[in-house]
Amino acid sequence: MLGEWDDCAPNTFFKREWVRLVWWLSGFFLILAIGACWRNHFWLGSYSVLLALGLSGWQLGQDVIAIFFTRYWLFWFSIASLSLWFVGGWLIYFGQQRLKHTQKQLIYRGLQGVGLVSFLLPIFTYVGPRWLIDLLWLSCGYFAGGFLAYILASLLLQLVPKPTPTYLVVLGSGLQPDGQLTQTLSNRVQLAVALLTNTTSQIVLSGGQGADEPEPEAIAMARAVRAQGVAADRLHLETQSTSTWENLCFSFALVPANAQIGIVTSNFHLLRAQLYSRRLKRSCSYYAALAPGKAFILGSLRDYLALLVLTGWWQLSGWLLCLVTVCFLV
Repeated sequence: MLGEWDDCAPNTFFKREWVRLVWWLSGFFLILAIGACWRNHFWLGSYSVLLALGLSGWQLGQDVIAIFFTRYWLFWFSIASLSLWFVGGWLIYFGQQRLKHTQKQLIYRGLQGVGLVSFLLPIFTYVGPRWLIDLLWLSCGYFAGGFLAYILASLLLQLVPKPTPTYLVVLGSGLQPDGQLTQTLSNRVQLAVALLTNTTSQIVLSGGQGADEPEPEAIAMARAVRAQGVAADRLHLETQSTSTWENLCFSFALVPANAQIGIVTSNFHLLRAQLYSRRLKRSCSYYAALAPGKAFILGSLRDYLALLVLTGWWQLSGWLLCLVTVCFLV
Protein backbone atom coordinates (compact mmCIF):
# COMPACT_ATOMS: atom_id res chain seq x y z
CA MET A 1 0.00 0.00 0.00
CA LEU A 2 2.80 2.42 0.83
CA GLY A 3 4.41 1.74 -2.55
CA GLU A 4 1.10 2.43 -4.30
CA TRP A 5 0.70 5.70 -2.36
CA ASP A 6 4.25 6.73 -3.29
CA ASP A 7 3.46 6.15 -6.97
CA CYS A 8 0.07 7.91 -7.02
CA ALA A 9 0.38 10.75 -4.51
CA PRO A 10 2.76 12.97 -6.51
CA ASN A 11 0.58 12.66 -9.62
CA THR A 12 -2.54 13.44 -7.59
CA PHE A 13 -0.84 16.40 -5.95
CA PHE A 14 0.36 17.92 -9.24
CA LYS A 15 -3.01 17.31 -10.88
CA ARG A 16 -4.79 19.07 -8.01
CA GLU A 17 -2.36 22.01 -8.16
CA TRP A 18 -2.73 22.23 -11.93
CA VAL A 19 -6.54 22.34 -11.64
CA ARG A 20 -6.21 25.12 -9.06
CA LEU A 21 -3.86 27.06 -11.36
CA VAL A 22 -6.27 26.80 -14.30
CA TRP A 23 -9.13 28.15 -12.17
CA TRP A 24 -6.94 31.01 -10.96
CA LEU A 25 -6.02 31.83 -14.55
CA SER A 26 -9.69 31.75 -15.57
CA GLY A 27 -10.55 34.16 -12.77
CA PHE A 28 -7.63 36.41 -13.66
CA PHE A 29 -8.70 36.66 -17.32
CA LEU A 30 -12.30 37.32 -16.27
CA ILE A 31 -11.23 40.19 -14.00
CA LEU A 32 -8.96 41.49 -16.78
CA ALA A 33 -11.92 41.41 -19.16
CA ILE A 34 -14.10 43.44 -16.81
CA GLY A 35 -11.37 46.02 -16.26
CA ALA A 36 -10.55 46.27 -19.96
CA CYS A 37 -14.20 46.77 -20.94
CA TRP A 38 -14.59 49.34 -18.16
CA ARG A 39 -11.76 51.31 -19.79
CA ASN A 40 -13.28 50.77 -23.27
CA HIS A 41 -10.48 48.44 -24.36
CA PHE A 42 -12.98 46.04 -25.84
CA TRP A 43 -10.64 43.97 -27.97
CA LEU A 44 -8.45 43.11 -25.00
CA GLY A 45 -11.62 42.47 -22.99
CA SER A 46 -12.97 40.13 -25.65
CA TYR A 47 -9.71 38.17 -25.84
CA SER A 48 -9.78 37.83 -22.05
CA VAL A 49 -13.39 36.62 -22.04
CA LEU A 50 -12.62 33.96 -24.64
CA LEU A 51 -9.53 32.82 -22.71
CA ALA A 52 -11.50 32.60 -19.46
CA LEU A 53 -14.30 30.65 -21.14
CA GLY A 54 -11.84 28.40 -22.96
CA LEU A 55 -9.88 27.49 -19.84
CA SER A 56 -13.03 26.97 -17.76
CA GLY A 57 -14.67 24.89 -20.47
CA TRP A 58 -11.59 22.74 -20.85
CA GLN A 59 -11.34 22.23 -17.09
CA LEU A 60 -15.01 21.32 -16.73
CA GLY A 61 -15.41 19.10 -19.76
CA GLN A 62 -12.10 18.14 -21.34
CA ASP A 63 -13.13 14.48 -21.59
CA VAL A 64 -16.43 15.37 -23.22
CA ILE A 65 -14.73 17.84 -25.57
CA ALA A 66 -12.10 15.29 -26.56
CA ILE A 67 -14.73 12.61 -27.27
CA PHE A 68 -16.94 15.07 -29.16
CA PHE A 69 -14.15 16.19 -31.48
CA THR A 70 -12.82 12.65 -31.91
CA ARG A 71 -16.22 11.20 -32.77
CA TYR A 72 -17.13 13.93 -35.23
CA TRP A 73 -13.62 14.69 -36.44
CA LEU A 74 -14.56 14.48 -40.15
CA PHE A 75 -17.29 17.09 -39.76
CA TRP A 76 -15.04 19.54 -37.88
CA PHE A 77 -12.13 18.90 -40.24
CA SER A 78 -14.40 19.67 -43.21
CA ILE A 79 -15.65 22.92 -41.64
CA ALA A 80 -12.11 24.01 -40.78
CA SER A 81 -10.85 23.10 -44.26
CA LEU A 82 -13.60 25.03 -46.05
CA SER A 83 -12.90 28.04 -43.84
CA LEU A 84 -9.17 27.88 -44.55
CA TRP A 85 -9.76 27.55 -48.29
CA PHE A 86 -12.04 30.58 -48.25
CA VAL A 87 -9.65 32.69 -46.17
CA GLY A 88 -6.57 31.48 -48.05
CA GLY A 89 -8.14 32.23 -51.42
CA TRP A 90 -9.27 35.65 -50.23
CA LEU A 91 -5.79 36.51 -48.90
CA ILE A 92 -4.19 35.58 -52.22
CA TYR A 93 -6.76 37.65 -54.14
CA PHE A 94 -6.60 40.61 -51.73
CA GLY A 95 -2.80 40.63 -51.82
CA GLN A 96 -2.83 40.65 -55.61
CA GLN A 97 -5.30 43.55 -55.69
CA ARG A 98 -3.24 45.59 -53.22
CA LEU A 99 0.00 44.95 -55.12
CA LYS A 100 -1.48 46.96 -58.00
CA HIS A 101 -1.93 50.06 -55.81
CA THR A 102 0.95 50.03 -53.32
CA GLN A 103 4.71 49.97 -53.08
CA LYS A 104 4.64 47.65 -50.05
CA GLN A 105 5.52 44.59 -52.10
CA LEU A 106 7.04 42.57 -49.24
CA ILE A 107 3.99 42.88 -46.97
CA TYR A 108 1.48 41.75 -49.56
CA ARG A 109 3.70 39.02 -50.99
CA GLY A 110 3.99 37.74 -47.45
CA LEU A 111 0.22 37.96 -47.11
CA GLN A 112 -0.18 35.87 -50.24
CA GLY A 113 2.26 33.37 -48.78
CA VAL A 114 0.11 33.06 -45.66
CA GLY A 115 -2.92 32.58 -47.91
CA LEU A 116 -1.16 29.81 -49.83
CA VAL A 117 -0.19 28.01 -46.61
CA SER A 118 -3.79 28.32 -45.36
CA PHE A 119 -5.08 26.93 -48.64
CA LEU A 120 -2.69 23.95 -48.67
CA LEU A 121 -2.77 23.07 -44.95
CA PRO A 122 -5.87 20.78 -45.06
CA ILE A 123 -4.43 18.96 -48.09
CA PHE A 124 -1.07 18.16 -46.45
CA THR A 125 -2.36 17.58 -42.91
CA TYR A 126 -1.58 13.86 -42.95
CA VAL A 127 1.64 13.90 -44.96
CA GLY A 128 3.68 16.75 -43.43
CA PRO A 129 5.87 16.66 -40.28
CA ARG A 130 3.59 16.19 -37.27
CA TRP A 131 5.09 19.05 -35.23
CA LEU A 132 4.75 21.50 -38.13
CA ILE A 133 1.16 20.52 -38.94
CA ASP A 134 0.18 20.82 -35.25
CA LEU A 135 1.86 24.23 -35.05
CA LEU A 136 0.04 25.48 -38.15
CA TRP A 137 -3.37 24.24 -36.98
CA LEU A 138 -2.80 25.75 -33.55
CA SER A 139 -1.87 29.06 -35.18
CA CYS A 140 -5.04 28.92 -37.26
CA GLY A 141 -7.02 28.32 -34.08
CA TYR A 142 -5.38 31.28 -32.38
CA PHE A 143 -6.19 33.68 -35.20
CA ALA A 144 -9.70 32.29 -35.55
CA GLY A 145 -10.16 33.04 -31.84
CA GLY A 146 -8.78 36.52 -32.45
CA PHE A 147 -11.34 37.03 -35.20
CA LEU A 148 -14.14 36.04 -32.79
CA ALA A 149 -12.70 38.52 -30.26
CA TYR A 150 -12.74 41.22 -32.96
CA ILE A 151 -16.42 40.52 -33.75
CA LEU A 152 -17.34 40.49 -30.04
CA ALA A 153 -15.41 43.72 -29.38
CA SER A 154 -17.16 45.43 -32.31
CA LEU A 155 -20.54 44.44 -30.86
CA LEU A 156 -19.62 45.66 -27.38
CA LEU A 157 -18.38 48.98 -28.74
CA GLN A 158 -21.82 49.60 -30.22
CA LEU A 159 -23.47 49.16 -26.80
CA VAL A 160 -21.50 51.91 -25.04
CA PRO A 161 -23.77 54.84 -23.95
CA LYS A 162 -23.23 57.78 -26.27
CA PRO A 163 -23.59 61.49 -25.40
CA THR A 164 -25.02 63.76 -28.08
CA PRO A 165 -22.05 64.72 -30.30
CA THR A 166 -21.37 68.31 -31.32
CA TYR A 167 -19.52 67.04 -34.39
CA LEU A 168 -20.23 63.93 -36.44
CA VAL A 169 -17.35 62.59 -38.53
CA VAL A 170 -18.50 60.33 -41.39
CA LEU A 171 -15.72 58.16 -42.81
CA GLY A 172 -15.62 57.55 -46.56
CA SER A 173 -15.82 54.12 -48.16
CA GLY A 174 -15.47 54.32 -51.92
CA LEU A 175 -17.66 55.42 -54.81
CA GLN A 176 -19.09 53.61 -57.80
CA PRO A 177 -17.51 54.40 -61.21
CA ASP A 178 -20.37 56.80 -62.02
CA GLY A 179 -19.81 58.76 -58.80
CA GLN A 180 -22.76 57.33 -56.90
CA LEU A 181 -22.33 56.18 -53.31
CA THR A 182 -21.75 52.49 -52.73
CA GLN A 183 -24.35 50.81 -50.54
CA THR A 184 -21.85 50.68 -47.68
CA LEU A 185 -21.19 54.42 -47.88
CA SER A 186 -24.86 55.24 -48.43
CA ASN A 187 -25.73 53.42 -45.20
CA ARG A 188 -23.17 55.54 -43.32
CA VAL A 189 -24.63 58.74 -44.75
CA GLN A 190 -28.20 57.68 -43.93
CA LEU A 191 -27.23 56.96 -40.32
CA ALA A 192 -25.46 60.32 -40.01
CA VAL A 193 -28.52 62.20 -41.35
CA ALA A 194 -30.74 60.37 -38.85
CA LEU A 195 -28.37 61.32 -36.00
CA LEU A 196 -28.48 64.97 -37.06
CA THR A 197 -32.25 65.12 -36.67
CA ASN A 198 -33.36 67.42 -33.81
CA THR A 199 -29.76 68.37 -32.97
CA THR A 200 -27.48 71.29 -33.76
CA SER A 201 -24.53 69.00 -34.50
CA GLN A 202 -22.08 69.83 -37.24
CA ILE A 203 -21.01 67.13 -39.68
CA VAL A 204 -17.57 66.43 -41.14
CA LEU A 205 -17.62 64.38 -44.35
CA SER A 206 -14.24 62.71 -44.81
CA GLY A 207 -12.90 61.08 -47.95
CA GLY A 208 -10.48 61.92 -50.73
CA GLN A 209 -10.46 60.81 -54.36
CA GLY A 210 -9.21 57.34 -55.21
CA ALA A 211 -7.55 56.43 -58.48
CA ASP A 212 -10.78 54.85 -59.75
CA GLU A 213 -13.16 57.55 -58.45
CA PRO A 214 -14.45 60.52 -60.48
CA GLU A 215 -14.41 62.93 -57.50
CA PRO A 216 -13.58 63.03 -53.78
CA GLU A 217 -15.88 60.91 -51.64
CA ALA A 218 -16.60 63.87 -49.34
CA ILE A 219 -18.13 65.85 -52.23
CA ALA A 220 -20.37 62.95 -53.24
CA MET A 221 -21.45 62.49 -49.61
CA ALA A 222 -22.17 66.22 -49.27
CA ARG A 223 -24.43 66.07 -52.30
CA ALA A 224 -26.37 63.16 -50.77
CA VAL A 225 -26.65 64.89 -47.38
CA ARG A 226 -27.84 68.16 -48.93
CA ALA A 227 -30.48 66.24 -50.89
CA GLN A 228 -31.95 65.09 -47.58
CA GLY A 229 -32.37 68.63 -46.28
CA VAL A 230 -29.23 69.18 -44.20
CA ALA A 231 -28.20 72.85 -44.34
CA ALA A 232 -24.92 73.70 -46.05
CA ASP A 233 -23.64 75.67 -43.04
CA ARG A 234 -23.56 72.46 -41.02
CA LEU A 235 -21.23 70.71 -43.47
CA HIS A 236 -17.44 70.53 -43.30
CA LEU A 237 -15.61 68.67 -46.07
CA GLU A 238 -12.29 66.85 -45.77
CA THR A 239 -11.26 65.87 -49.31
CA GLN A 240 -7.57 64.89 -49.04
CA SER A 241 -7.52 61.59 -47.11
CA THR A 242 -6.79 58.25 -48.73
CA SER A 243 -6.90 55.96 -45.65
CA THR A 244 -8.69 55.59 -42.32
CA TRP A 245 -5.71 57.10 -40.47
CA GLU A 246 -5.78 60.16 -42.73
CA ASN A 247 -9.59 60.33 -42.47
CA LEU A 248 -9.29 60.85 -38.74
CA CYS A 249 -6.12 62.98 -38.70
CA PHE A 250 -7.48 65.47 -41.23
CA SER A 251 -11.02 65.44 -39.82
CA PHE A 252 -9.93 66.04 -36.23
CA ALA A 253 -7.98 69.07 -37.48
CA LEU A 254 -11.34 70.59 -38.50
CA VAL A 255 -12.91 69.97 -35.08
CA PRO A 256 -12.38 72.10 -31.92
CA ALA A 257 -10.22 70.41 -29.29
CA ASN A 258 -13.01 70.30 -26.67
CA ALA A 259 -15.76 69.10 -29.04
CA GLN A 260 -17.74 65.95 -28.35
CA ILE A 261 -17.04 63.83 -31.44
CA GLY A 262 -19.15 61.05 -32.86
CA ILE A 263 -17.65 58.81 -35.56
CA VAL A 264 -19.97 57.21 -38.09
CA THR A 265 -18.63 54.20 -39.97
CA SER A 266 -19.58 50.62 -40.84
CA ASN A 267 -20.01 47.97 -38.15
CA PHE A 268 -16.94 46.02 -39.35
CA HIS A 269 -14.79 49.20 -39.29
CA LEU A 270 -15.70 50.42 -35.82
CA LEU A 271 -12.86 48.85 -33.84
CA ARG A 272 -10.10 50.18 -36.11
CA ALA A 273 -11.60 53.67 -35.96
CA GLN A 274 -11.49 53.47 -32.16
CA LEU A 275 -7.87 52.29 -32.14
CA TYR A 276 -6.77 55.16 -34.37
CA SER A 277 -8.76 57.70 -32.35
CA ARG A 278 -7.04 56.55 -29.17
CA ARG A 279 -3.65 56.96 -30.82
CA LEU A 280 -4.66 60.50 -31.79
CA LYS A 281 -5.74 61.11 -28.17
CA ARG A 282 -9.29 62.12 -29.05
CA SER A 283 -12.26 60.90 -27.03
CA CYS A 284 -15.07 59.80 -29.34
CA SER A 285 -18.31 57.89 -29.42
CA TYR A 286 -18.94 55.43 -32.25
CA TYR A 287 -21.98 54.79 -34.43
CA ALA A 288 -22.20 51.65 -36.57
CA ALA A 289 -23.95 51.63 -39.93
CA LEU A 290 -24.93 48.16 -41.12
CA ALA A 291 -22.92 46.91 -44.08
CA PRO A 292 -24.42 44.65 -46.77
CA GLY A 293 -23.68 40.95 -46.34
CA LYS A 294 -20.80 40.55 -48.81
CA ALA A 295 -19.26 43.89 -47.82
CA PHE A 296 -19.50 42.88 -44.15
CA ILE A 297 -17.71 39.56 -44.68
CA LEU A 298 -14.90 40.94 -46.83
CA GLY A 299 -14.66 44.15 -44.79
CA SER A 300 -14.38 42.17 -41.55
CA LEU A 301 -11.55 40.05 -42.92
CA ARG A 302 -9.73 43.14 -44.22
CA ASP A 303 -10.14 45.08 -40.98
CA TYR A 304 -9.10 42.14 -38.80
CA LEU A 305 -5.99 41.79 -40.94
CA ALA A 306 -5.26 45.51 -40.54
CA LEU A 307 -5.70 45.22 -36.78
CA LEU A 308 -3.26 42.30 -36.65
CA VAL A 309 -0.66 44.47 -38.39
CA LEU A 310 -1.33 47.42 -36.07
CA THR A 311 -0.98 45.27 -32.93
CA GLY A 312 1.80 43.03 -34.24
CA TRP A 313 3.89 42.69 -31.04
CA TRP A 314 0.80 42.08 -28.91
CA GLN A 315 -0.32 39.39 -31.36
CA LEU A 316 3.08 37.70 -31.26
CA SER A 317 2.96 37.70 -27.44
CA GLY A 318 -0.56 36.25 -27.45
CA TRP A 319 0.42 33.57 -29.94
CA LEU A 320 3.37 32.50 -27.79
CA LEU A 321 1.15 32.46 -24.68
CA CYS A 322 -1.29 30.26 -26.57
CA LEU A 323 1.48 27.83 -27.51
CA VAL A 324 2.72 27.57 -23.92
CA THR A 325 -0.81 27.11 -22.54
CA VAL A 326 -1.68 24.34 -25.00
CA CYS A 327 1.61 22.55 -24.30
CA PHE A 328 0.69 22.44 -20.58
CA LEU A 329 -2.95 21.46 -21.15
CA VAL A 330 -2.42 18.67 -23.66
